[in-house]
Amino acid sequence: GVPDDAALVLSILFGFSAIVFTLPAALLWILNRSQAGKVSLDEIERTIKTSSTLGTRLHE
Repeated sequence: GVPDDAALVLSILFGFSAIVFTLPAALLWILNRSQAGKVSLDEIERTIKTSSTLGTRLHE
């Protein structure tokens, strides 16, 4: 097969390329996750009003 040195270099290059190609997506995921918990009070009130009006319409 393949010489040991060549197989090792290929394996290391494959690992580094996997890190390089997935790093941007991982950073976007982390940044998006940190902003996911930031909900304004207006959004919460709007959601409550919408869900309460839907509930009263269903009971009519």
